[in-house]
Amino acid sequence: MEFTQAKKDKEIIYGTTKARSLDDLVAESNIIAHVKILKLVDVFEDEGEQISKFQAKVKKYYKNNTDNNDAEEIYLYQLGSPDVDVVDNPLLEENKSYILFLKERDGGSKYGKVLIMTGEGYGRYNVNGTNVIPQLVHLNESNEESNLSPVPLEDFEKKLDKKIKTNLDSLNP
Repeated sequence: MEFTQAKKDKEIIYGTTKARSLDDLVAESNIIAHVKILKLVDVFEDEGEQISKFQAKVKKYYKNNTDNNDAEEIYLYQLGSPDVDVVDNPLLEENKSYILFLKERDGGSKYGKVLIMTGEGYGRYNVNGTNVIPQLVHLNESNEESNLSPVPLEDFEKKLDKKIKTNLDSLNP
């Protein structure tokens, strides 16, 4: 993390994650799923940072190359807590829906395999009704910044499916 700042009893963290394109997110993620956050399960400190653990119901898997057998519910971890905000990736909210790009990481003997967002806020698309809005400005195919305009969920899913297929085809020529 770059630096922190105390503000009204809440710590604010500014991240240093590099910008990602949708292609980058697809290639770097083990799971891409439309989820609804059910609840904040736990908050703990690990190596001096606040980490939140969430339980989520999976509405749809777009990609899953883990051994979770397309589980109906997953647990994921996010940097930050109700007392610590990460500016580019505010804490997920209960009863809200997201399309999340998740990476499986080895949490060691203490946590086992854990899921975290790929590229922090870049791996998060907020679902608002029938629209999808990226959490952060992404890079487009020309390596230029895209905008944060809402996109119809159906259109986003078509684009995502195409990106996933292209990524799989490039891995298996």
